[in-house]
Amino acid sequence: MLRLGILRQENFLESGMPASFSCKVIKIFWAIDGLVMNNYVIFGELFTTPRCISNPPICLFPTDTMAYTSAMLSVMLKNPPIPIILTGSQLPYSEENNDAKRNFGDSIIAALSDDLKTVCLVLGGKIFHGMDCYKASSKAFDAFSAYDKVLGEIKNGRVIIK
Repeated sequence: MLRLGILRQENFLESGMPASFSCKVIKIFWAIDGLVMNNYVIFGELFTTPRCISNPPICLFPTDTMAYTSAMLSVMLKNPPIPIILTGSQLPYSEENNDAKRNFGDSIIAALSDDLKTVCLVLGGKIFHGMDCYKASSKAFDAFSAYDKVLGEIKNGRVIIK
């Protein structure tokens, strides 16, 4: 069964994110259970609601199924008016030297960008188009690769489109 939760904006500051990110509400979806095909439609429809369009979503997602989900969302949501960001981590937030903090912070920067109006994966400082990526490693922080090319990257708190 698909269970979604929303991390409220006030929790951003508690998680160590800079206060400057609190200026815009961003919806955070936690994908707790694996998605099954019946739930993909429900999951995809969440991104077409008026509330979601005014607040770009970031989906915190298990990395093993992230590329499949991003491809599905890219097909379902052709030309979305907002960035739809999927991210995750190789190590949990609670682990020392994890990649979760960086990936989450980079995802917020990407979600606030006016240059991204597509389904994207944001991991390891890179931005991948939802239809153009795969998981190449189950251990490395730089776990994802692009079939063609990386869409962009996050450098010094800014989105750089390639």
